[in-house]
Amino acid sequence: MKRLIQEGHRRSLWQVLGIYLVAGWVVLQVADVLAQNMGLPPWVFPFAVLLLVIGLPVVIATAFIQNRRSEPESAESPKPSPAEGVVADPETEPFFLFTWRNSILGGVLAFSLLFGFAGLYVIIKDRGESFAPAEAVATEAGEGIAIVPFTVRGEGLDVWREGMMDVFTASLDDVGGYRTISSRTVMARWRDAVSEDGDADLATARDVARRSGAKYVMTGSAVALGENVRLAADIYDVETGREIGASQVEGPADSVLVMVDELGVEVMQALMRSAGAEGLSTRQTQAIVTASLPALRAYLRAEALYRNARFERAIEAYEEALELDPEMSLAHARVADAYGWIENIASDKAAEHFDYALAHMERLPPRERTLVQANAAVLAGDLEGVDPLRAATRKYPDDPEAWFLLGEFYTHYGGNLLLEIEDARRAFDRAIELDPSFAPYYLHAVEMAIIERDTARVEELLEALEPLQARRTPALLLSRDLILGDSVAQARATAALDTVDDAVLRDLYPDMWQTSGRPVAMMPVFDELSRRRDPAGDLKVWLHFMAGQPSAVEGEVHPWMEAGILNGMFRPLPVEAFAGHPWDGCELQLGPGGIHCAALLGEAFVRSGERESLDSLVTVYLPQLKDEMERVGASRYHWQIDLLGDAVRAYSVSTTNRLSAIEQLEELQGTGGVADYWIRNWLAELYEAEGNVEETIRYLESLRYTFRDSHVNYRLGQLYEQTGQPVRARAAYIRFLQAWEEAEPDLPQDDEARAALETLLAG
Repeated sequence: MKRLIQEGHRRSLWQVLGIYLVAGWVVLQVADVLAQNMGLPPWVFPFAVLLLVIGLPVVIATAFIQNRRSEPESAESPKPSPAEGVVADPETEPFFLFTWRNSILGGVLAFSLLFGFAGLYVIIKDRGESFAPAEAVATEAGEGIAIVPFTVRGEGLDVWREGMMDVFTASLDDVGGYRTISSRTVMARWRDAVSEDGDADLATARDVARRSGAKYVMTGSAVALGENVRLAADIYDVETGREIGASQVEGPADSVLVMVDELGVEVMQALMRSAGAEGLSTRQTQAIVTASLPALRAYLRAEALYRNARFERAIEAYEEALELDPEMSLAHARVADAYGWIENIASDKAAEHFDYALAHMERLPPRERTLVQANAAVLAGDLEGVDPLRAATRKYPDDPEAWFLLGEFYTHYGGNLLLEIEDARRAFDRAIELDPSFAPYYLHAVEMAIIERDTARVEELLEALEPLQARRTPALLLSRDLILGDSVAQARATAALDTVDDAVLRDLYPDMWQTSGRPVAMMPVFDELSRRRDPAGDLKVWLHFMAGQPSAVEGEVHPWMEAGILNGMFRPLPVEAFAGHPWDGCELQLGPGGIHCAALLGEAFVRSGERESLDSLVTVYLPQLKDEMERVGASRYHWQIDLLGDAVRAYSVSTTNRLSAIEQLEELQGTGGVADYWIRNWLAELYEAEGNVEETIRYLESLRYTFRDSHVNYRLGQLYEQTGQPVRARAAYIRFLQAWEEAEPDLPQDDEARAALETLLAG
């Protein structure tokens, strides 16, 4: 300190100021490091800054006064002699306070008090855990597992007495959300209670585990049996002494580590069945079949990620589990489900994994088999899976996953099943009620609330979803602002699209059909996708159809699509408009696109009377499409292609016998897939031609939330008005006009709907 004081006297005011700023910067770096690594409270750093600000004028004043004091006095200045006994008055002498010694001591004292109070705060807050060695304090002790030394019998097994502690402490940590207590902590307590190399009874082992901060204790033994070794383990509740589970394995002495894996899996599954795993029900833990402890850990990590709708990271963890245990059926089913979320409901990777899970169903408990089969049916569009699932919700009404999958069925195939959106909403609400912490349950529920313009419900669901940190939350918030927001919120959301991550945009566009109630609000999303050269940007043409902007798609789509959709949604075209559309214009499109293309061409050939082209489409093109799909591994669409062929033939009968065509199409309806959309579309058309308004309405309602949503609402408005249902008519017209809020001028539907709505509102 003396050296510092001497240096202070020698330095100029500017030099002192520079030294102070450098020293202040060092102090702030130290404060930041201590706050991050010692768990100090967040107010430490701001207080350190405040002390440095307060100290700055003190240091400047001290430097100024001390520099003035050290200046040579003039010859005229009187110098009191020592004999006069003049003593500086502490009350008036500024040098007494503003000295370098006082300034340095004051700064040291201030910062000592700051860090002292911060340390005391931490000690009181977490009982000293932040400053204790990792092995000395058991955090989250409520779920801690203490592994005590094994009992060993046999030559050469002494090494496993404590060795098993270390192996199991490492291998069981973070399995199912449980945490193992450090073996050093346990051994420190063990040595206090048990003599060296001695064994202990259960009461002693429980006491050691309790003092280590554990809720469970695992005891075990290793016994030599000739060339083999038998390992056994038991796990107990520390407080009650109740045995949670017991297991044993036997094998060659050189395979001990493999046996440790098997034993660990059995013990942890027993614990999870009894006490539950993090985010898993008892039933779900029973369905996990694997002999690999690392695979079990990876699977449980994947489940936790899936629970928060972090599907990409969940897939990585599921696939890690499958690398360690390729025969883990449940992991195949779960990773398939995750692929369905991040790709689409027709994901090839999802189908591949589900194929494996379905081929090895004997490895799963009965209820899990039902749910895996239902999930696979959702992705395959197989409506036969819905009845067993409905039965499961009746048999297990407290199973949220069953209700969730039923909601999935109703969301994706509600039209095929001739259901209303409320049916799906009720299923999701039940799943959320049973397990409000499972993020995927909220995703479609929020979308449905947006569709129904239920702002209060949207906010309620988003508020519950936000703490779960689901990856899709930003996309849902953006959808809310674009669809339901006021003009300010819409403008802000649109302006921010160029800063949105690619993943958020990809989460937005699959919901285009469901949010088609305001297609113009979604258009900026697809403009941004196009700007980023994302192929999904091409889907904007469908929004133009929905928004009443047919001119915008001219030259953007194939003539067969333009003619077919224009005829169905805007204005009837002459028969000649459907002539001369060769089926090879579909160019063997794979997946749903090829099926839609074939359906539109089939419809065109029927209306134009081109029987030869129609026969060629069914007997040549569709088989070629089927073969091509099989060649590239998309054979799961085979049944849809066959269904479409039968449907086109049935529809063609309508040119001579509508009732027979209706009967044939009714037999085909309800089997799911893209073809079923066209079956319902043709049934609505034929029933209307027959004058059966009730059935026409029934099938038109099933076509809502598709790319014909706005047209369907327009037709429903007319039919509800015609049948004396003004409330339903008003709602349908309002939905139509909302979709056509920026429609092209001179489209007759717009004027007719506005006039009809005015009449209904006036009445």
